[in-house]
Amino acid sequence: KLTPRRLIIIITPTNARDPHQGVHLRRLANTLRLVPPPLLWVVVEPSAGKKKELSEMLRSTGTMYRHLEYRENFTAAEAELEHQRNLALKHLERHRLSGIVHFAGIHSVYDLDFFDHLRETE
Repeated sequence: KLTPRRLIIIITPTNARDPHQGVHLRRLANTLRLVPPPLLWVVVEPSAGKKKELSEMLRSTGTMYRHLEYRENFTAAEAELEHQRNLALKHLERHRLSGIVHFAGIHSVYDLDFFDHLRETE
């Protein structure tokens, strides 16, 4: 008997001021590519960021993703991070996407068993 897997939604806020952002995102993308579907990766960045480079990298990952941008300017990093998370959650609500949400920073490192345990969350 096959049971359908629950959708995992990974939300990743980015920081355009991080010079190693591309490397960290590529590492996270390589991890997410190994997670059995369904998985949706939501990447949020300021519109002044390296839009073209990030878009090309996301397309090459082989992972289902959504790329969100915003125009607001922030002086406090914590306020910007909170705004990015809220923007992603509003996007999920607007498009009625239902699943298990996890906020993954670009510096995070994961064991693949984590995603299996995450799917079992009620």
